[in-house]
Amino acid sequence: MKKIIAPLIMLLLTACNSTSGNKESQMEELAKVEKDDNYVCTTIKKTGSNFNTRRCITKAAKKREEENAKKTMEALDRSWSVHGG
Repeated sequence: MKKIIAPLIMLLLTACNSTSGNKESQMEELAKVEKDDNYVCTTIKKTGSNFNTRRCITKAAKKREEENAKKTMEALDRSWSVHGG
């Protein structure tokens, strides 16, 4: 029984250690990006979650997303006008 428990404990400790290291590197990367003027960072609450997350994208990518959303809504509005809502 002890022979089985010892490797499991080691596996759990290793997994916890790698997760915390990954979290720290993500925080460091986020700090670098927030200082860069080319990026726009926003706080988002994901659907079904109580936790806020930070999302950082380039200004060009944000502009593309806004244009794509606008085109999609215009196409949807035209389809409602033609086919009824």
